[in-house]
Amino acid sequence: MTAFTKLKGQATLVYVNSTKKGELESLSPLVYGSLRAGNMGSNVPKVVLSTPDQSQVLAKMPYLRLSTPQAFTTLQKIIDQAQTGKLPKPASDTTPIWLQKGGTSSYYGHFAKIETVNGKATLFITINKAGRTAQIPLAQLSEGAQAYAKVMAAAATTAQ
Repeated sequence: MTAFTKLKGQATLVYVNSTKKGELESLSPLVYGSLRAGNMGSNVPKVVLSTPDQSQVLAKMPYLRLSTPQAFTTLQKIIDQAQTGKLPKPASDTTPIWLQKGGTSSYYGHFAKIETVNGKATLFITINKAGRTAQIPLAQLSEGAQAYAKVMAAAATTAQ
């Protein structure tokens, strides 16, 4: 309840029930990867603070850290920065996890590009440090993974 009091009117809470089938499919691969990262532990609740389009993770807090008053102060500072347009440097230590529709399997890797292969939009991800890539038909991915891929493709086009 402390979090609700301190962040009232300044943040949006998105609750994901990790036990309900299909709930995780709306998350971007970056947010899902952040929740599953080893340093986040296995206990819930966990907090991942992201931009509204889920393209950047601004902060991650595991269960044990959430029990301290300093955790809420840290979250408050990040939210204040975001509201003024001064986003903190995104956490880059997370490998995105790309869920397939139905949530039965997933791919670990970083966005590389989207191209048309055999008439179908296909996502290319880099799956290891050596630069090996994998191809995944975009239509096979969850709603959140597809949306994130499109945001990343648009950002890559804008950067060029």
